[in-house]
Amino acid sequence: MLCKGENGNLKSLGARAMIYYDNGKFQIAENFVSRGYMSSIEPIIHFGMGKIQKIDSLIIRWPSGKIVKINSPKLNSTLKVEEKNSEQLSKDQIYNKLKYVYTKDVTSEILPDIRHHENTYDDFKKEILIPYKLSSLGPCLETADVNGDKNDDFFLGNGSGESPKLYIQTPDGGFNLSKNNPWDKYKSSETIAAHFFDFDNDGDLDLYTATGSNEYEIHSLKYLDHLYINNGSGEFTDASNKITPLNFSKAVVKSADIDSDGDLDLFIGGRQVPGQYGKSERSAILINERGKLIDQTSKYCPDLNGEFGMVSTAQFGDIDNDKDLDLILSGEWMNIKIFIFENGKFEDKSKEFGTEMSSGWWNMIKLEDLDKDGDLDIIAGNLGSNSKFKASKEKPFKVFLKDFDDNGTWDTYLGSYSTDGKIYPVRGKQCSSEQMPFIKDRFKSYNDFASKTIEEILEGKLDGAIQKMAVEFKSGIFINTNNKFEFKPFPIETQIAPINDIQLTDINEDNLIDIIYGGNYYDREVETTRSDAGVGGVILNKGNNEFESLHPSASGIILNGDLRKLSIIKSAEFKILLAANNNSKMQAYLLSN
Repeated sequence: MLCKGENGNLKSLGARAMIYYDNGKFQIAENFVSRGYMSSIEPIIHFGMGKIQKIDSLIIRWPSGKIVKINSPKLNSTLKVEEKNSEQLSKDQIYNKLKYVYTKDVTSEILPDIRHHENTYDDFKKEILIPYKLSSLGPCLETADVNGDKNDDFFLGNGSGESPKLYIQTPDGGFNLSKNNPWDKYKSSETIAAHFFDFDNDGDLDLYTATGSNEYEIHSLKYLDHLYINNGSGEFTDASNKITPLNFSKAVVKSADIDSDGDLDLFIGGRQVPGQYGKSERSAILINERGKLIDQTSKYCPDLNGEFGMVSTAQFGDIDNDKDLDLILSGEWMNIKIFIFENGKFEDKSKEFGTEMSSGWWNMIKLEDLDKDGDLDIIAGNLGSNSKFKASKEKPFKVFLKDFDDNGTWDTYLGSYSTDGKIYPVRGKQCSSEQMPFIKDRFKSYNDFASKTIEEILEGKLDGAIQKMAVEFKSGIFINTNNKFEFKPFPIETQIAPINDIQLTDINEDNLIDIIYGGNYYDREVETTRSDAGVGGVILNKGNNEFESLHPSASGIILNGDLRKLSIIKSAEFKILLAANNNSKMQAYLLSN
């Protein structure tokens, strides 16, 4: 395809061509002639179609904003397309012309400068070999109608040293910062999770905030959680003295009436042991009794006590269709855990439901009957495939955990299988020696170190070490068929970055629930490229467990920041997608016209 441009760009450098074929599949090519140092190619765009016999349409967009669409272009031919014959469109017009759904970026209109601020903390100073920073997991984002005006408001978490913020929706669809701020006195802690629920059964929504992060010592009082009581008009007062103290680092809070007494109880997910990456933390069940939240984990789910896991996500839902709520959760180095409520307590039935061998770096889960067969499916966001970390059931990604050099600090050693069937360290001799100096003494040369397996490097030191593994890094859906789950990965386009959050909505109004997702993670260790390729987007539910990933030009949603949380906020007239990015501005997209 030869493109002829205008106004000094006769070769149409920067033009983008998109072809669509085979029920929603597409290819994209950009007209750039540079291919490396002192090299170039002809300014011709070429698509290889293989066995494809028909192209539905071709769309070309010039850097000027002009656009042309050609229906059913001829195969095995050279097309000549001129910019002068194209339409001049604005960016919004381009999206509206190409996309399958209605969306509009309204960030500047309703969120002019609402942002999260992350404090500076160097996790790698204490733990050189961890794969990423665990002090920048926030912000949390939670939405609810706190003042009873039928318009949703939202609560945005904080980095240490800055107060969380509650924003109240105005009648015109904007947001004002609430002057009510009882959480300011706890701003030295990091609010990593928040949950609105009716604690006192008075008809309005109260707020529970869970603290987390990696920057305080184990069992620091800065990991204590907080409870705020709503007076019905969106004014909150501190009632943290009503909580059994839980001073461990957390990630998630969810509510359900666990003891069937008519009020809401809580699940609290423990995320990490500060300064000891990979080590499992406890989680907790708080039962709402006589106006207090009492730790009754031992009674309702003893498995959560002690070293349970690195929980990042949880949901309550009736998985087995027996009319009570079960608990589904997961996290890093964890499988999708199915806790079925039986005989008055939660019991781990992951093996029976087929999720026992699903360990990954799971960031979030949602529950929804996507295939309309009467049971709940699990939609799960994971690390993705676009990483140097690879995992499969045949060759799991592993971590070895212990104070290997007996110097009082926790050591983390990541390993992956090579083609010879042996497991080798992910990190090199230099950084391995900085964390564990005996390596420098044991292996005098880089060549000697490079040929050694982890078992050889840690010879004599593996006794008592904790070993964990991941066998799945793809994001996808666990389809529920007669109380047995089968994993179906998302389309490959969605696997280029971690998926940190998902929202479910029928975005194209076809009576099928679709998926909006976003992710990335910038704070990787120095030898691992940061995860920043994700642009988020939409996965359309086509029915019969078939799903189509929309290109951003077709969805209009571009979530290319260091995204942590998504939420859909509602008013009387609008439905808006909110996106909370780490250490950056929020984003907002109108989903309904």
